[in-house]
Amino acid sequence: MHETPGRSEEEFTRFYREAYPSAVRLAWLLTHDHGAAEDIVQDAFVRLHPRLATVEHPAAYLRSAIVNGCRDRARSAGRAGAGLRRLQLNSEVSSTDRPCELLDAVARLPYKHRAVVALRYWADLPEAEIAEIIGVRPATVRSISVRALARLKKELPE
Repeated sequence: MHETPGRSEEEFTRFYREAYPSAVRLAWLLTHDHGAAEDIVQDAFVRLHPRLATVEHPAAYLRSAIVNGCRDRARSAGRAGAGLRRLQLNSEVSSTDRPCELLDAVARLPYKHRAVVALRYWADLPEAEIAEIIGVRPATVRSISVRALARLKKELPE
């Protein structure tokens, strides 16, 4: 059974509308730059579009493409000598101090630690899926998670 091009486009449009807000939030958690997050998400959707009919789990594909795009951006920023950007308040973040402190502390984590924290505690993904997305073993995800949480606990006031 072949899908008609119109149906595939409708399917993609529906998926795009449903997935876009959370995709941008994930990218923002990893980059702390709203413009870059939107660019990365758009690139991920562009890569997904021609493959939608053959991709078994479009949401998983999209998450992987976003994490990879954010990682590539972080590597490029590192090579250019740019440090991590400090979190700027915007409409997505509550104005209370505690969430901002937490997001600032997460922003200071190394990229892989930030990715594990975002995928585990925001996206609520299991270790096996996180491991597949970032290209490590599940035991490494657990180890990264423990180190990231220890660092956050140390940096955040009680």
